[in-house]
Amino acid sequence: WLSWFAVWPDYQGQGIGKWLLAEICKTARVKGYRKIFIETYRHATFSRAVEFYQRQGFRQVGSVEQFLPDKSDMLVFMLDTGTD
Repeated sequence: WLSWFAVWPDYQGQGIGKWLLAEICKTARVKGYRKIFIETYRHATFSRAVEFYQRQGFRQVGSVEQFLPDKSDMLVFMLDTGTD
């Protein structure tokens, strides 16, 4: 389980998040993990995160409706690591 992480706004757009996520995926493959799941939210605050994960190959595989106090949904994304 990897808890919350983010790239400070001043450093976004420089490839840091992409590099971090690639390292996480590489470590998962080495350890034999077949899938990586990410939770985020259908909320304006997280819209850039949703787009980022989709660009990195994650696809939405589930949701929990009205998860946040403001009734925003939790979104669950998955990436197959390619490990058999």
